[in-house]
Amino acid sequence: MLPKLWLDCFTKPKETFAKQKNKANLGKLLLNIAVSAVGFATLFLFLQVMPFTQPLLSEKELLFGTIMFLPFSWVAFSIIFLINECFFAALHFLFSRLLGGKGTYTQLLWLGSLTSPIGNTLQALPYFGIAVAIYSMYLNALLVKESQGLNFNRAALVILLSLGVYLAFLFLIGQYLEGFLPVLYNELYSG
Repeated sequence: MLPKLWLDCFTKPKETFAKQKNKANLGKLLLNIAVSAVGFATLFLFLQVMPFTQPLLSEKELLFGTIMFLPFSWVAFSIIFLINECFFAALHFLFSRLLGGKGTYTQLLWLGSLTSPIGNTLQALPYFGIAVAIYSMYLNALLVKESQGLNFNRAALVILLSLGVYLAFLFLIGQYLEGFLPVLYNELYSG
């Protein structure tokens, strides 16, 4: 039943979000995120990492290394995607409240998790992932609209504000690492 629900979120998002907004389920939410992590990690490793490491390794080493790394990447991406879902739902909730939203954090988190298995998996595809990311922003605006009771323009503003905060956060982390990594390198490798 869940695969049909995931597909409905992509093909009939308005109707599906309206039906699902009050049906949050923690177990299914975690399953949604785990499935998206497994799909993303598998495609990412086979379609994007393997081609770039192929000149460095033999075919057997490459396949063995990729298969051995898969379970680790599934767990790592599950944790990363869970944190990401919670973070974005919190940003969406905060900005929704500031713009007059009336829904709950749980509704946002649940509806967001329903788009993850297909959205995150398809974003691992080279080039096609960009189109899926843009469509996912539209889906996020629809789920914010439905779960928080905002009009579409305010919901779209919530998405843009959340994205701006997220990009600023990544920029700050990048600035920190830019200063930290050379110092760490010098400490580890200086004679």
